[in-house]
Amino acid sequence: MAALQVTWKDGSDTQTYEKARIGRVFNHRRPDRYPIAVVEATEESDIVEAVRLAKEKQCRLSVRSGGHSWAAWSVRDDAILLDLGQYKHIDLDEKTGIVSVSPSTTGRMLNGLLTSKGRLFAGGHCPDVGLGGFLLQGGMGWNCKVSRRISMESAFTYSGQNWGWACEQVVGVDVVTADGEKLHCTEQENSELLWAARGAGPGFPAVVTRFYLQTRPSYSCMRSSAYSYANADFKKAMNWILSVSCKPQRFVSRYSCLLHCRLLLLLTAILRSSSSQAILPGLRKSSTRPCYSLSRTTRKRRKKRCSRLKTATHRARSMNGSTARPAW
Repeated sequence: MAALQVTWKDGSDTQTYEKARIGRVFNHRRPDRYPIAVVEATEESDIVEAVRLAKEKQCRLSVRSGGHSWAAWSVRDDAILLDLGQYKHIDLDEKTGIVSVSPSTTGRMLNGLLTSKGRLFAGGHCPDVGLGGFLLQGGMGWNCKVSRRISMESAFTYSGQNWGWACEQVVGVDVVTADGEKLHCTEQENSELLWAARGAGPGFPAVVTRFYLQTRPSYSCMRSSAYSYANADFKKAMNWILSVSCKPQRFVSRYSCLLHCRLLLLLTAILRSSSSQAILPGLRKSSTRPCYSLSRTTRKRRKKRCSRLKTATHRARSMNGSTARPAW
């Protein structure tokens, strides 16, 4: 067993300490908070040792899995920061479809393996989101159940078929308790900890070392598009969406309606068929033509199209001599 990798605030040079403290913070926020030490775990035994070290020093223990916290909440004053970035584990049981993963595993890493096996798991919308914080806080990922009204005048969001919150697919966890004890948690044993792992977030009273996730069969195509229509066509467009949203072979998983001067439909379609051209035949055959379509094909193409829309918006405002939002 390798020696525990600990970077102490008072016993290391500034550059080494700062790299350990904020080197894996995904954005450019640099919190003015300083843990007394950073432990970089590479295996499960390191996590146990880190918990025992925090108990010995009588200080708090914070955990960083993917490092995708917007405010870097894992970086705490006078705490020991347990960084799981180097602790990687993915193992799929192809008979049951259950995959065991370490908390720092990202959606890109997980589905990179699963797609080669004909499976998938709905991770975070950003591919570099770690599963630890994502799952412990519920996991509002791809095709999540969404049904909310923002305001009477602005926006409505509806959901058709969906996969629910990602934490609903957590069937087990391995944890290390505050006493340094390792526990396996399922519906049959230590079930209260499994219950808490499905949404407790930073309030979870242990360190998760491994998640057991129920995967699902993969789909051949996932596409997100935006279509704009006149408000007069609201009933026609919504009737079509509601008619196809529950079809098992081709369904629209999420759609939003922004009710200003036009109707804007934001659609996410997930197919079991092989052709992405079959996603929206109902709207293509409609007498109402889309004003624009944004397809989630590549990030570069999407950025270019968004840039063109911003340019068109700017030109429209300049021509109108006002700052009002143009009617597409």
